[in-house]
Amino acid sequence: MNLGGDEDVRNTIVAAGGCGLILEAMRQHASKVVQMRACGILWALAAGRERRAALVDAGAILLILNSIRNHPTEPGVIERAAGALRSLAGSSDAKTDLGGVQLLHKAMQDNSLHAGIHRQARGALDMLSSCTPVHGRRW
Repeated sequence: MNLGGDEDVRNTIVAAGGCGLILEAMRQHASKVVQMRACGILWALAAGRERRAALVDAGAILLILNSIRNHPTEPGVIERAAGALRSLAGSSDAKTDLGGVQLLHKAMQDNSLHAGIHRQARGALDMLSSCTPVHGRRW
């Protein structure tokens, strides 16, 4: 199923408690497949302002960053995680000090030939730089 273009499906997932289940799966299962798919779903879900705020409040940013930390050599995980971070960076509540800026720079350096990682990581960093940080901190 492609969540990219179906707003009703994304809203149904959230209304049914899907965000919490996805985040719990990320906490419970460190496998690259689970992390990659979860980051991809979070990327799609973060397209709406209310969903974005709910994901940030539920701790999605830390879990997404942990996906990158735990799978630094998996381009599929990193690209989807960076895409999710790019979408979540639009939330004013997303700016916390979790080491994400440095992590994205390192991921770009370590994956210098992967255009998708660079596109999403640069997008996330651009979004962060265009937003006013909360209490002077960024993720």
